[in-house]
Amino acid sequence: MIKNKVFAEEDIEQVNEFVKNNILKIVKIHKYIKNSKKYFKIYYKEK
Repeated sequence: MIKNKVFAEEDIEQVNEFVKNNILKIVKIHKYIKNSKKYFKIYYKEK
């Protein structure tokens, strides 16, 4: 099952930590802008 987690750009430390801890599960990282704020949406596999 693929899940996703959204982080705001200012939470880049959390993004880095999440990526580091889940590097093998990550499917893709999608950057997008909503209401002129940047976000990261990380898709990852959950067993």
